[in-house]
Amino acid sequence: MFESFLKSTFRYLFKQKWYTFINILGLSIGFVAFIIIFIFIQKEKSYDNFHEDAENIYRLEEKWNYGAEEQHSAAANSYLVPAVVDNYPEVESGIRLIKAIWPIIMNYGEQRFPEEKFCFADSTFF
Repeated sequence: MFESFLKSTFRYLFKQKWYTFINILGLSIGFVAFIIIFIFIQKEKSYDNFHEDAENIYRLEEKWNYGAEEQHSAAANSYLVPAVVDNYPEVESGIRLIKAIWPIIMNYGEQRFPEEKFCFADSTFF
């Protein structure tokens, strides 16, 4: 029974080639879109998971208007974090990260080497 069902299905698919092609193409595009969205969501949810209280970590963002256009930036001024911690009791603590825009020369014993990807952080980062 299963064999005859399979035969009739393949006959129909080969008879209706364009219909089959469009259906398989649509299904393939749907699967690829699902996989890309799934990978994107997994990546977005993976930030800061090395902390114990990862669900309580938020990122401060500045918003300003430049003419008629609204601008957003996560690069806030360094005075903003202490001001937020002092003025909002629901904020327990805050840290500042500053990405170095120049190579930093690191010393290890007698060796010196430039480090391209370097960030400065507050002592309470970890």
